[in-house]
Amino acid sequence: MGTSLSVSRSPAARIYLDATIALGSAVVIFCGYRLIRHSTGYDPWLYAIGLTVLAARFNLKLPGVSSRVSIADMFVFLNLILFGPETAAITAALEGLVGTLACKKSPQRALYGAFNASSMAISSFCTGKTVFALLRFAPVHGNAAATFSGTAFAAFLVGVVYFLLNTGSVAAMVALDSGAGMWDVWLRNYFWLCNGYFLAAFAALLMALGLNPFMPTTFVTAGVVLSCLALSYNVILGRLAESVQTQAQRTTQRDMAAAS
Repeated sequence: MGTSLSVSRSPAARIYLDATIALGSAVVIFCGYRLIRHSTGYDPWLYAIGLTVLAARFNLKLPGVSSRVSIADMFVFLNLILFGPETAAITAALEGLVGTLACKKSPQRALYGAFNASSMAISSFCTGKTVFALLRFAPVHGNAAATFSGTAFAAFLVGVVYFLLNTGSVAAMVALDSGAGMWDVWLRNYFWLCNGYFLAAFAALLMALGLNPFMPTTFVTAGVVLSCLALSYNVILGRLAESVQTQAQRTTQRDMAAAS
């Protein structure tokens, strides 16, 4: 998920944006260094990154707020479960950058892309470190001790923590830019997206444990799951659009009544 705000309107929003980009850049550099240092020459997580880049080009606009939601989170979760936080952070950063550059045509799209990539990298890295530390969980790839129950619980927590961090960071940006309350912004515009995040985490779990993630069948499964995610988001966004329209009508009626 990313935002496409005119952040120059608010000094507080600009400070938040700059701080997020600085921290996110540090996370990406650190994770990239770790991955390069431990590279084997054949790194299967690159396949999931490639799928992420392709899927990130397809995203949906949230009604009533300058944000978009991507259907590529499944591959971020897949790399997190299989390979760990560092791989997930790089995957999420690419998702945020590609998704923004693909849909945003304004002169500031590079700035928006940097913010979205940084925010998603921070969210995924912190999610992985938190879940792995709490559950003493290890990446599934090459881990003979991995169990379905343990991995399923880890995937559920990954969905919860990433949803809160990712939507919370974007809601904070929107709130600072608009002057609205962060809780109100998050509850009204982002809370309803939780189903999509949980579905993406569940799909990543099935792909991590039930399939070889790097065989051609993965593309078929990914296509089916992404279609389900897109359908789910369309239903959710349709309801959000109706809610935004209803709220706008009520505001207009209230203003008309006050004017009379």
